[in-house]
Amino acid sequence: MTDDRRPIIDPATGEIIDGWYAHPAADLFPMAQPDELDSLTADIEKNGLVEAIWTSDDNVVLDGRNRLVACHRLGKQPTVRRYRGDDLVTFAVSQNLHRRHLEKSQVAVVAHESLALYAEQSRQLQAEAGKRFGTAHPKELEEPVPQALDGKRAPQARDRAAAAFNVSGRLVGQVDRVAKQAPDLDRKSTRLNSSHVSESRM
Repeated sequence: MTDDRRPIIDPATGEIIDGWYAHPAADLFPMAQPDELDSLTADIEKNGLVEAIWTSDDNVVLDGRNRLVACHRLGKQPTVRRYRGDDLVTFAVSQNLHRRHLEKSQVAVVAHESLALYAEQSRQLQAEAGKRFGTAHPKELEEPVPQALDGKRAPQARDRAAAAFNVSGRLVGQVDRVAKQAPDLDRKSTRLNSSHVSESRM
């Protein structure tokens, strides 16, 4: 895991949950509101933790930050499942996205925020492929390695993000243009304000 892992904090108390971190892809999605988190805590206290918390091998949470906070409040040891695949970003997105009730334009904003993660993932895949196969044997790769997000290679990262979030690459591109034209817009308020993006251009 890279150094960009982030602590998981109870939004109501500001307490850091020791020994646990959020994957940046999970952190694209906001934590539950205080009343929602209170309700979740009460439900887990009554019915137990129904859905396990998904993590990587190093206790980085891919899905389940709110459930983890609720368990911590109750002093309960959470049930954990470890993801064994090779695409942490897309897995974290898929697990978190279906629980959110977002408009397409809002989803596109979050998809745009994931571009840097897909770019970094691509760079890591390229580096690993280079170590394994070297530069002289590109045909030995079983499938193309996604390109990094720099210059003309940007659309590929954009399209991967769009596919993960089930929105069009065109809509993600529109968000990118808005972000470049108005870089002073607050990240979180932009996510919540769908008026910045037109869903008619999906």
